[in-house]
Amino acid sequence: MFTAIQQMIPTVLKKPIEEWENVCSALKARFSDHPTALSAMECALVDAYCRSIKMPLRRFFGAQNKKIETYFTIPALPMPLCRKILKKKIGQGFKKFKIKVGVGDFRDDIQRIALPLSLGIREPVIVDANQGWSRKTAWERVREIGLRRIPVAFLEQPLPKEDIEGLAGLKIKSSIPIAVDESLKNLDDARSLVKKNAADIYNLKIAKSGLVESLRMAEYLKKRGKKLMIGCMMESPIGLAASVHWACGSGDFSYCDLDSFLLLKSLPIQSGFQNRGARLSIPANTVGSGTVLGREIFQ
Repeated sequence: MFTAIQQMIPTVLKKPIEEWENVCSALKARFSDHPTALSAMECALVDAYCRSIKMPLRRFFGAQNKKIETYFTIPALPMPLCRKILKKKIGQGFKKFKIKVGVGDFRDDIQRIALPLSLGIREPVIVDANQGWSRKTAWERVREIGLRRIPVAFLEQPLPKEDIEGLAGLKIKSSIPIAVDESLKNLDDARSLVKKNAADIYNLKIAKSGLVESLRMAEYLKKRGKKLMIGCMMESPIGLAASVHWACGSGDFSYCDLDSFLLLKSLPIQSGFQNRGARLSIPANTVGSGTVLGREIFQ
């Protein structure tokens, strides 16, 4: 990433900030194989543009200023540790959870999926298999979840990312909605998935696809009436700022999974958004992304 960003500098340096779209197009033509580095530079350029005209970044994404509620991810860890994490987060006001599955015995997975319900959480969970199941396994596990009457919002990326036919077939049979993540990297993927009717929910991540490409996908999918989710990689608060502004500013996302900053050690920065437990919001007087680096981060 550092090498790619250093190579981008000649394309960016001394260009008028009003030309950020042309600069981003030039960067994408050269650095599409480095989407995370590209997304970092795109976010920095859009942030700089918004600061130059004294506009909050969330207004760039839309006229709204909503508070959003994020899911919190429970890793595929031993049950006692999962229970401890869940109890702590419930105590902090979290009500929405994503459960990671698919790394071992499904008897452990099913206990993990049912754990929020056993602790009094009525909000349906997201079950994320991260491409970990086969077609046969996925269908068997969908039926098992159904038999146990566990409330599940949707099943995220149950099959390998290239198995679009399998996703489409599972979507037809499954009583649980199907979401795609790893299968969706760019606009061509979105078109292919829609053509095959392979998913109910589409998970957009700026760090996965780049900011500009993510916006293009969102526009395409919205026009076709598809439900959108916004997710994240293992991003710092600054890395996550653009996603929070997008979710709060546009109001386009039915599901928000923006919890990565809660999984990292805090840094001496102002992230540009506020959180009270699961609730994320943008302060009213924010300019640009509102992020401010502390000097300590460079030492």
